[in-house]
Amino acid sequence: MNAAKASLLLFDSDLNDLPDNYLRALGGDVCAVGRYLAAAYNCGSKRVERSVGNCADGWTYLLPEETKTYLSKFDTVWDLRQSLDR
Repeated sequence: MNAAKASLLLFDSDLNDLPDNYLRALGGDVCAVGRYLAAAYNCGSKRVERSVGNCADGWTYLLPEETKTYLSKFDTVWDLRQSLDR
């Protein structure tokens, strides 16, 4: 229970670090929010915020390779989950 609460608090904190215009652009895209939260978890929200601010179109460009690999794994799991839901 405590781990789940801590995760939710971390997610909330990470979302607060995201620039407002980018957060609005995400809208209801659950996958995009998940990708951001995964990247923030892996390398820190401030680093992701800098990457988003400096290269919004390819916001992962400035992230460490480890985080890009982590996001690739996130995408694979997301796609698998989506295919199972169909």
